[in-house]
Amino acid sequence: MLNKLNGTRGSHSRCTNFMVLAVGLVLSLVASGSAFAHQDPVGADATGVTLSLTAFRNDGVTTVFSSGGSVSQCETIQYRATLSWAGFNGGGNNNAAFERGTWTITTPDGVVHDVTPVPDLPCVGGTTDDPNSAANDGRGLCNGSPASTNSALVPYTVNPAHIVAGFLPASSALVDAYAHINDADLFGVGANTPFSLPVDFCDDGAFCNGVEMCDLAAGNGVVL
Repeated sequence: MLNKLNGTRGSHSRCTNFMVLAVGLVLSLVASGSAFAHQDPVGADATGVTLSLTAFRNDGVTTVFSSGGSVSQCETIQYRATLSWAGFNGGGNNNAAFERGTWTITTPDGVVHDVTPVPDLPCVGGTTDDPNSAANDGRGLCNGSPASTNSALVPYTVNPAHIVAGFLPASSALVDAYAHINDADLFGVGANTPFSLPVDFCDDGAFCNGVEMCDLAAGNGVVL
């Protein structure tokens, strides 16, 4: 009986010690903030990113589709992408804010241009700061963050070698961003979108000599 009782007491003591250690570990993690990020906006239960891409004339202001809708050989145009918080989806779910990752625009010549802001893509669509931001590599500074952000303009000069079936293909992508959802920042969020422009073939026979204009009023084809 004594041996059994002693064994029971020993088991109880070990169990109690384990529970104390476990509680201590949890409290330590909470205090350090290393195990928790923030859910932003409050109630966010979905992930999603809205990404758009458009093209401007060389002035960087007039969109191609608002001024004729097509480009000419040798014309210089400007691409710009926009990232936006996805808001509420069709099912009534609230998308989380996002930040960081690598943001690119691929021009028709196949060149991939990194348009990620320096040093990082800031929080988009957030409303509050993560109280444990320092422990989460500085992420989660979302108070007052914008609902959308534009990339820098990326210039491109129309080259017939890049035309596919009468169109210039381009695209934009975001990869490896973080979404502020639930107890952790979800890594790997992203989006991509294609974009194409029709091309007017108005070559005067002398490639890119500055007079390949299809629309004199619009100034298409002028080498600037």
